[in-house]
Amino acid sequence: MTAGTAIKEIALDDALPGMILADPILDKSGARLMAPGVALTEKSITALKQRGVPQINVVQPATDEVQHQFREHVLERLDVLFQSSQHSEPNRFLLDCLRRYRAKETP
Repeated sequence: MTAGTAIKEIALDDALPGMILADPILDKSGARLMAPGVALTEKSITALKQRGVPQINVVQPATDEVQHQFREHVLERLDVLFQSSQHSEPNRFLLDCLRRYRAKETP
């Protein structure tokens, strides 16, 4: 999961295909049933219900405002990390590349 996203606990009855798991799902003995980052399907939701899983944590996409704030934070952090080395041409070039990459990246 990327920073800028939120985790929401939902009842398994409210789960929909395509939702992404934020945390692993374990059975009562601690065995992993599903890994985080897996997209739910109708079949997996049914199987989890049969196993008695009451609720799950899913990734909730961040709002545009949260994504913007996170992106700004990342760009500010890059400036801090490179502040003492900006006199170096290769470091300035690297900082510019990283800033362009991070500015385009969607969290």
